[in-house]
Amino acid sequence: MLAARCERGSAQARILLGVGGVELATPSQPIALALREATKGVHERLGRALPLANPELTLDRYRVVVEAYYGFYAPLEARLAVAAAKSDGVVPMRGREKLWRLRQDLHALGSTDGRIDALPRCTWVPEISTVARALGCLYVIEGATLGGRIVARAVGEHLGLGPSNGACFFEGYGPATGAMWRSFLHGLKACARSRDEAVEAAVDTFAALERWLSAQGVLR
Repeated sequence: MLAARCERGSAQARILLGVGGVELATPSQPIALALREATKGVHERLGRALPLANPELTLDRYRVVVEAYYGFYAPLEARLAVAAAKSDGVVPMRGREKLWRLRQDLHALGSTDGRIDALPRCTWVPEISTVARALGCLYVIEGATLGGRIVARAVGEHLGLGPSNGACFFEGYGPATGAMWRSFLHGLKACARSRDEAVEAAVDTFAALERWLSAQGVLR
């Protein structure tokens, strides 16, 4: 029983939306290493505080967590879309949008369009004024997509959810998730000369997320 508890705690500590396993594909390029080191503390703290790998997670509680994510991603993704449109393809947003996945999951969990549209939105998402800041923010979001596969397995086991009935967001890009993560890391070289900006944006994104999830009452 103690071993099972330790294993579950280790899994939870690897989850942030759920970010987990980011180290698996992180190359030894300075920008990626700097991003990982700068965000390691809050990453692990949020992983321990989120209930997503807990076998006692209920469907109602899961819905509240997904609603909180929606309220964070709605304003953040809007800012990323503007930055991507001005970046001549350097900020890789096409095909990486997540908001529609969250909306699909909420519909599957019984929410109406009216309820979703009325959800509170985070008002302190970070500024994304440069390409470097956009890529720093995306480091957090894409890392979360990579680690979301851990969450997908957990909620599949505990709640019977999958991509078609409430866990599309956590399923990420399916079998292509690893390749998409590696592609993103390769593109980080575009902000190598503005590493501090990218790191600051990643830290700001994590801080905003932690503050938001706490305000929404989803952290333990």
